[in-house]
Amino acid sequence: MRNLAVMVVMVVLIGVALYQNVISESAALPTEEAPKEKFLAPGFSAETMSGETVQIGGAREKALLLNFWAAWCGPCHTEAPDLAAFADKYKDELEIVAVNVTNIDDLDNAKDFVKEYGFEFPIPLDPEGEIQELYNVYSYPTTFLVNRDGVIRHVVLGIRPPSELERMIKDTIKG
Repeated sequence: MRNLAVMVVMVVLIGVALYQNVISESAALPTEEAPKEKFLAPGFSAETMSGETVQIGGAREKALLLNFWAAWCGPCHTEAPDLAAFADKYKDELEIVAVNVTNIDDLDNAKDFVKEYGFEFPIPLDPEGEIQELYNVYSYPTTFLVNRDGVIRHVVLGIRPPSELERMIKDTIKG
């Protein structure tokens, strides 16, 4: 009788372990909690430099290039003309949103940066650093390429040659 009780307990424990394994596998599916490739882009709403509100998260009509930058960032200056060119070239298929990390930047310098490079896309401000924390951004520029389903296809830390970034943009637009 005792052996039967031990066997029943073992079967129950094995069943619980298998069930937990299935649960942990489903947790690996896209979720808003992980700002990395093959996961949903975390959602947020923010006021832009022009006073409008931008909403990020979920499915959208166009693919999204979400860029984090600062006016004091040398590589951001290097990348800026490419972003402006891609915004024009892919305007029907790609939305560019460039988050200024306002909590560690000077707003006047950021406005001069936007004017210098002719950015015509939304520039959300992040005065408390909440958006960059949501995306775990700690180096600049950092770019997330998000498909129409809201899933991150590519994460770019720093800058890439324009041809490589364009290849990633095309891949994101397709899928």
